Amino acid sequence: MSKALIIFTHTWPHDGGGGRGIAYRMLENFAADFPRLGDCSIYCLFEMGLTRLRSSADVKLLLSQPPQSWPAGNPKILTRPAKWYKQAQIIADIASQHEATVLLAHEYLFASRFAPRDRLHVIQVEHSKGGVHTEFLAANKRKNLTYLMLSGLAHEVMGSADQIIFPSRGAAELYAGNNPRHDVRAKTTIVHNGVPDPFDSCEIKNDRADEQTLTIVNVANHVSEKSIDFAIDGIALWKKQTASNLKLRFINFGQHGVETSRLEALSRQRGLAEECSFRGFAQRREVLLTMARADVFALTPQVAVFDLALLEAMGLAKPVLSTPVGGNVEALGENYFGYVRSPSDFAARLERLVQDQGFASTIGMQNRQRFLDRFTDRAMINGYLSVVSEALHLVDKRRSVAA
Repeated sequence: MSKALIIFTHTWPHDGGGGRGIAYRMLENFAADFPRLGDCSIYCLFEMGLTRLRSSADVKLLLSQPPQSWPAGNPKILTRPAKWYKQAQIIADIASQHEATVLLAHEYLFASRFAPRDRLHVIQVEHSKGGVHTEFLAANKRKNLTYLMLSGLAHEVMGSADQIIFPSRGAAELYAGNNPRHDVRAKTTIVHNGVPDPFDSCEIKNDRADEQTLTIVNVANHVSEKSIDFAIDGIALWKKQTASNLKLRFINFGQHGVETSRLEALSRQRGLAEECSFRGFAQRREVLLTMARADVFALTPQVAVFDLALLEAMGLAKPVLSTPVGGNVEALGENYFGYVRSPSDFAARLERLVQDQGFASTIGMQNRQRFLDRFTDRAMINGYLSVVSEALHLVDKRRSVAA
């Protein structure tokens, strides 16, 4: 039986989060250890460029020289519907050439409308917080025409997929809660996100930058759901209550946006103008180096899917202060010490970590061990490949029954 796997994203994968970040991690692992899926042909469809991977060398070329790996002559500008149609046609052509094809779609695509469904198994990987329409509504606060279009797109794509992968049970529950009329539980699979061991990165080592300074790092874009103000309020309360002589530094990495001016104003109101640093977007290496030299990692969102920065902090053996929501609980465990439900919780747990360095170190090492046991990139990729292998078998079985 001829088999194919297609990895799809709308644009080129990058070393970050979301669907493009997961696709990038898959390729990195393929370069180190080309996957063994029998005689399965592996294709990457990014933007309008289709590349077939036959060996680790092909993957390394794709990662190192992506523009040169794309076919030449593609149109520079296409409307989104036209691009979707063209991408779906590419997938349909591949599916028609193989007896069983699995599409691993990290972004929404109307592939099921065009491809031969007896030969194609569509796996939709859902990285958003309750669907792209839900994220749009959270950012724009109104159900306009764009919201209605995105909602229709999400419901059709998720409804027509054969299988849906969520990065956490919390993410699956969040989608179900926001889309009660579109029950996808029967075809849901959980594959937890994973990241490379941060200590494998060049020059990353666990050493404090300044023994006289308490450094707290937060990685979150400046949007309301990330609740960066929660951490600022907790730090301000700790500073007011503590007898510690440590200097204080709060460093946030994240894309600036509509919340930035409010967060800067809040830090001034709380007397933390000198202590708070909002550094904006930064390269992963800079973020990891700063996290490695910090004392505490803080992550206090209202809504959480499965945050890669949290996994990196765990991998760096950092004690974490976190809100007990969504994927945070799956990452850190049900009975984790550092859950905070209010700024006063934050201040109290921060004080415990500051006053008992041995305890803080123990919490950090427990986080690292949990990371190594469950959340490495290798564990994630093995999970995805296991799902793909099973899907290929299901397509073969489905065709045999039909025959």
